[in-house]
Amino acid sequence: MRHPSSLWAALLIILGALLLLNKFGLLPFDLGAAFWPLLLVLAGVWILVGSIGGKREMPAEAASVPLEGAGQAVLRLHLDDGTQ
Repeated sequence: MRHPSSLWAALLIILGALLLLNKFGLLPFDLGAAFWPLLLVLAGVWILVGSIGGKREMPAEAASVPLEGAGQAVLRLHLDDGTQ
């Protein structure tokens, strides 16, 4: 998945589906008893994977624009990671 928010969305969908199946009695185990330990394990894995991958540093660019006596200016940035 490209974005961490996509991973969180997928995890929430899976967790919701499991809770729904548990509510209807379609799971062979009690999810309520396994829910909190499972959540802690998933949080630990998420932190571990994040620490292994590390943070990528974005290159900095400097730019200057003469204001020529203007009292104010508007700055609009378009950030692109280069992927399509």
